[in-house]
Amino acid sequence: MMDDLNNTFGERNSALSIIIPVFNEEAVFPELLSRLQGTLPKLPKPTEIIFINDGSCDNTRQCIENICRSDSRFLGVHLSRNFGHQHAVSAGLCAASGEVVAILDGDLQDPPE
Repeated sequence: MMDDLNNTFGERNSALSIIIPVFNEEAVFPELLSRLQGTLPKLPKPTEIIFINDGSCDNTRQCIENICRSDSRFLGVHLSRNFGHQHAVSAGLCAASGEVVAILDGDLQDPPE
């Protein structure tokens, strides 16, 4: 997990990076995670999922930290406050290591599948 963009993201190489900006998504996070985990086996290997926490004030940060601890395919970047969707996407682009990058909103408006 990263606390801001000034951290080093380390050596990671992925075929696909999926950037997911989230803001106060604690209520939908379990469903989002379940659907992502069901979809990951169908995607190129390796694939990384990068959650960008855009200053959430609910338990979204803890949800991200929990999955990052248990599954190395997930990376969390936590912004210090709410900067807005476009800034969160930019943060994800800086963190991504994939040859191909996709952006998915975390509110399940668009299905992860």
